[in-house]
Amino acid sequence: MIRELCAGVQQRGIESFLDLYAGAGNFSLPLLAKGWKGVSVEAVRASAHAAREAARRQSLNGGRFWGRDARRAVEALEREQRRFDLVIIDPPRAGVKHGLVKMAALSSGWIALCSCNPVTLARDLRTLLDEGYELEAMQPFDMFPQTHHLETLAWLRVPTSARPPAAP
Repeated sequence: MIRELCAGVQQRGIESFLDLYAGAGNFSLPLLAKGWKGVSVEAVRASAHAAREAARRQSLNGGRFWGRDARRAVEALEREQRRFDLVIIDPPRAGVKHGLVKMAALSSGWIALCSCNPVTLARDLRTLLDEGYELEAMQPFDMFPQTHHLETLAWLRVPTSARPPAAP
C-alpha cells in the first residue's frame, strides 16, 4: 500500500502532503524519504513523537509532526490558510464521522482515502462524492486474509470548482 501511494504521488506530480491519522509515520516517512514535503498529524502523541524521532534518525527533512487530534489540526491549518497537493486520510475502522469535508478542503488537488472497513469507506466516499470529488481509482489490498477486512486506497480528485486558479 505504501508503494502504491508513493507511485500515485509521483504519477500525479504531487509536491506537498498532509497525512491525517498518520500513526507513527506509515505514509509520511516514506514520502519524506522520497523528497516530498508535508505535515503528519496523529492524536496519539507517543506515535507522533515516534514518527518525528524516526525522521530525525533517518535525516528526513521537510516534515512537521503534530501530536494532536485531526479535527483540531485541520482547524489550525484552515486559520493558516494552508493547502496541500494531497491530503491523506487514513482513519480508524470507524471512518471519519465528523469533519471529512473540512479535511478534504485542505487539498488543492488530490485526496488519498485509506480504509480497512468497506462499510465506513463506502460512507466516507459517498460524503466526498456528494461534495463533487471525483473518484479516480481504487485499489484493494488483502492484508488480512480470510477475514472480511480489506484495506483499500481510493484516489479522489478535488472538484474543478474548488481548485485554485493556475498561476499566470
